[in-house]
Amino acid sequence: LSFVLPEVICNKCSNCRDLDLCRDPYLDQGPPPQWLCAHCQRPYDRDMIEERLVAYLQQKLVSYTLQDLVCNKCNGVKNTNMADYCTCAGGFVTLLHLSDLQQFLLVLDNISRHFDLPLLAGLVQWTK
Repeated sequence: LSFVLPEVICNKCSNCRDLDLCRDPYLDQGPPPQWLCAHCQRPYDRDMIEERLVAYLQQKLVSYTLQDLVCNKCNGVKNTNMADYCTCAGGFVTLLHLSDLQQFLLVLDNISRHFDLPLLAGLVQWTK
């Protein structure tokens, strides 16, 4: 499994790149593990990465909570609150699947434990 954080900027040299948090070739395994800039080899700001991961998780949770229901037959969006079935007699399903959200939480949980990111770990545990 992997997770790519887009457009991470180095505080030292201002180099910008997409950072693969799990498979980055510039990953320093020393305690604690840290991500290194590909240009200047300085470590990225861990707090900034953790804050971006927390914000991304919160955005994903809001998206899951506020998603539309669609008809599994005609793909029409549910437009009433009380209807159990669509006018075409199809059932309603969610656009975002719970299993996808659970897989995402598993990846973030592994990242938070491996890289010792306590704020992210707390939010992931609270969400489970």
